[in-house]
Amino acid sequence: METYKFVDGRFVHQTFMCACGKEHAVPIKDIFVKSGALEELTGVLDRLKLGKKCVVIADLNTYEAAGKQVMQKLQAASYQPILCLFDTHEWVLPNEFAIGKVMLNIEMDTSFLLVVGSGSLTDLTRFISSRSSIPFISVPTAASMDGYASSGAPMLQEGFKRTIISAPPQAIIADIDIIRKAPYDMTASGFSDMLGKLNSRVDWQLSHMLTGEYYCEFFVELIDATLQQCIEDIAGIRQQNPESVTRLMEGQILSGIGMLLIGNSRPASGSEHSLSHYWEMKAFLENKEKHFHGTKVGVGTGVMAKFYEKFFARDPHAIDLADIKQRRQSLDDLEDALRKQLGPVGADIFADVTKPGYLGWKEQQKQIEALQASWEDIKKLQDLEPAFNRVVEIQQAAGASIMPKEVHVDRELLRETILYAKEVRSRYTVLRAAETLGWLEEITDEVVSEYDF
Repeated sequence: METYKFVDGRFVHQTFMCACGKEHAVPIKDIFVKSGALEELTGVLDRLKLGKKCVVIADLNTYEAAGKQVMQKLQAASYQPILCLFDTHEWVLPNEFAIGKVMLNIEMDTSFLLVVGSGSLTDLTRFISSRSSIPFISVPTAASMDGYASSGAPMLQEGFKRTIISAPPQAIIADIDIIRKAPYDMTASGFSDMLGKLNSRVDWQLSHMLTGEYYCEFFVELIDATLQQCIEDIAGIRQQNPESVTRLMEGQILSGIGMLLIGNSRPASGSEHSLSHYWEMKAFLENKEKHFHGTKVGVGTGVMAKFYEKFFARDPHAIDLADIKQRRQSLDDLEDALRKQLGPVGADIFADVTKPGYLGWKEQQKQIEALQASWEDIKKLQDLEPAFNRVVEIQQAAGASIMPKEVHVDRELLRETILYAKEVRSRYTVLRAAETLGWLEEITDEVVSEYDF
């Protein structure tokens, strides 16, 4: 069985004891990342012995890219595919409507699902697979995101983007001959999604230091090494050379495996992703132009690089507790703000995230004391967080977006996002630390003032 070369087969259908003290297990049974990988499809299916009847999920773009070939190969090998085709060249949102469409194509004796596509289609299939107990196979059509191997499915429920623990694929068949032909803005999005790890690793370590959250150094180092390889190969990625796109795709799959082993998206998703999720919900609610998830993550990585620079430049020992207590938002204030900014979705966020995680003043004081006591160690993290100018340099070399206005985020929305993105998920990041210290609004205004709109 072939697998991507630099992991030596350790992460394909393996269980191993990690230096972090946990036993990690990967249930994915086959991974192919190479030119001509689609030729392995029916052989993989034969080995997995899932059965013969399947539902193939695609949209018009992905059907032309690979879906037609998949259907032909399945039929030639005596499989019985049913095509669930989203009749659109536009975005397929992983929402209630899309779930219903796929479910209506599943029959009582369906053996497996096979998704031909990238982010949204894969997330949709992953969720349905977990809820129906029908295994699925992933055939990526673009190196546009890092979740192919993960178990998390970001789904839209009445406009609220929730990441729901679901099921990883049984196999991933990533044909580089197909993937490198995807529009370059999708490849740039995938690169930007990987770049976000420069920020998310710092958020994760910050949380580990302050809250005791579980942290796995092994996977942080592994994903970081993979990301550095991609950064060093930016020119090849931009030209969509087979070897370069293979390396990017390998990195994305490895990142997804990291999320799978940890049990959530923490290894690959920090405050930069919270900004992206907030923008995605706003775009959905206001029916505005949408951008690829990774594209927004790249912009968010730049924003958070600026934010961290200003966070580290401050002194938590110089704060005024009375002033912080006077300015802290009450639960009612937060509920009103979220309802105003996000409507019914804001009400859901308040109920699911904000209210359960709200700190009383005594709890906030304890966190302030913890931040003050750990500040010298916390400041050492600034060696890990990339400088904003470095993020700009990398993104420009990759031909990827970096400025908020490139994803239709204006001054008002950027300020709103930095202030409230921390409420999108129950995850400790620098945004929460800044709020605790009474710095959030001031740093936000400083960051926003440095952008041109």
